[in-house]
Amino acid sequence: MKWGNSKSWGKSIDRVDDAEQEYRQACRTHGADSPEAQAADRKAAAEEARHIREGAEYDRRNG
Repeated sequence: MKWGNSKSWGKSIDRVDDAEQEYRQACRTHGADSPEAQAADRKAAAEEARHIREGAEYDRRNG
């Protein structure tokens, strides 16, 4: 089974989506240049990187 078809993928992509939503909310609430928005942007980038790493590891193990 490939990463995109796994239950883990769904959980991982939900974390990415949640982090991106937090970033958009921080931008609306505090402005895009605010420390809150910058922190939320870093979190979203970290979640996306985690998602990619998890996918690569999953495919390596199950490929």
